[in-house]
Amino acid sequence: MNVSNVRKTVAKQVASFVESVLPADPEQWCRQFDPDRPKIIHDSLWGTFKLQPHEIALIDTPLVQRLRFIHQTGAVYLTYPSALHTRFEHTLGVLYHAARMCSILREKQGDKRFGQETENNLRFAAILHDTGHGPFSHTSEQYFSSLKPMADLQKHDPEYRESKNGAGEILSSLIIESRPFRDFVTAINGRFGTRIDCDFVRKIITGNSPAPEMYLSEVIHGPLDADKLDYMHRDGMFSGLRMHVDLDRLYASINVVTDPTQGNMTRIGGSVAGLSPLTQIMFNKMLLFTGIYHHHKVRTVDCMLWALFDLAIHRQKRLGGHTIGTPVDFLKLTDDQVLAPQLTNDDDMRDIIRSIRERRLWKRAVVISRCTIDKRDYDVRAKGSNKSFNDYTALQGNNREKILERRHIGEEIWREAGRPCKRHEVWLDVPELPSMTEAARMWIVAPYQKKPQKLGDFIPIAQWVELYGSHKWQSHVFCPSQVRDPIADAAIKVLKRRYGLHILPTAKQYAGAECTK
Repeated sequence: MNVSNVRKTVAKQVASFVESVLPADPEQWCRQFDPDRPKIIHDSLWGTFKLQPHEIALIDTPLVQRLRFIHQTGAVYLTYPSALHTRFEHTLGVLYHAARMCSILREKQGDKRFGQETENNLRFAAILHDTGHGPFSHTSEQYFSSLKPMADLQKHDPEYRESKNGAGEILSSLIIESRPFRDFVTAINGRFGTRIDCDFVRKIITGNSPAPEMYLSEVIHGPLDADKLDYMHRDGMFSGLRMHVDLDRLYASINVVTDPTQGNMTRIGGSVAGLSPLTQIMFNKMLLFTGIYHHHKVRTVDCMLWALFDLAIHRQKRLGGHTIGTPVDFLKLTDDQVLAPQLTNDDDMRDIIRSIRERRLWKRAVVISRCTIDKRDYDVRAKGSNKSFNDYTALQGNNREKILERRHIGEEIWREAGRPCKRHEVWLDVPELPSMTEAARMWIVAPYQKKPQKLGDFIPIAQWVELYGSHKWQSHVFCPSQVRDPIADAAIKVLKRRYGLHILPTAKQYAGAECTK
């Protein structure tokens, strides 16, 4: 496998997509926007703020406007009806916070580090950071990250591997790197007198700025970035789980910090005085996973959408009017297109689409957690301890190998049950524990310390994640309601055979099914 050739192939596909969603004549497009006429936007969360003419010229393109038709939290709205906010609204929110962060840090650092040209590029990065998202946001991103070209880039391309970039970030980066986009930016710079630098913007989004300039990347791609400050509030507000963070105190406590022991690495850091809002952010993130992202109904629809994507690719049938086979093909789709049954030519796919539209969702057959397995499977102090639960939870993750392994187990459960439904209707779901890497990445300036400390030195985040895994984390087997019982019995047998799990009768009771004697 030659990762350079893989990247060239994916980049060529991205360039073709970008060409289709940007104006054929960039200079003519830019002439319709008055360089002296900004636009005022009012956001339901952050109030009124200003967009510059060169930003409007980008935002009004189909490349960015398609984000209006991609829900920020996927199909969460089927569980929380008001969670209808989109990637477009979120993009404007990230733009707002990037601008505010620049303003605060300019007061402390001066124009040398946060001059107008730098801010223009950071704001451009905010507008573009989610352009690599497919339909239903992270639901499709997690799916197409398992397709071989994207898996190869994430695992073997030095740029993306070192920064641990997600599939959406990689596609956003390649969009900015493409020739059609660079030509568009050249037209913008010519019309508005700006100095937007595509290479700079791309590094901001992927977090690949050089060590002395890493603080610039961290405005958009960092442990405490504009992206996080918007989505936590927005997801919570529109799902009905309001989050509170003292943003004024948070902004007052951040600054640019250099660590001479790490090659003059320069990042955005907090202070001991600002630990309270940082604690609020970390705690709120845990609450979002508990109440929204890991809600079993949300996970059910994710699996139904994955089944839809699977059928479209393996059967080479149309989805949303398109045949999909590569990660880039997902950029051609929006949520409304995916859920249009008339835009597919496969009966099984139409059935899944109608089931989602009418909220006839698959059900849990069994729930696998510490509450539904024998204590010896996870407690090293228990008699006959075997740690089999640890082996099972190793299935979590969205890399290609883990996803394929879960599919194989789902198929084995289906066969063990006697094939009581269609193969694509049985799914094993093993969600990842909340990612709290901010604890290790966020720098804190503490009195009398020669180098920055880590947030995890002050807040017991590692223990929070451990407690979440012990008391809140659940894995599921999903299937149509009419076959729950045989699928449940088969799942118990298969997981005992594969992992030695001693699954208790409560596994079916937690799923709302009858307990089989």
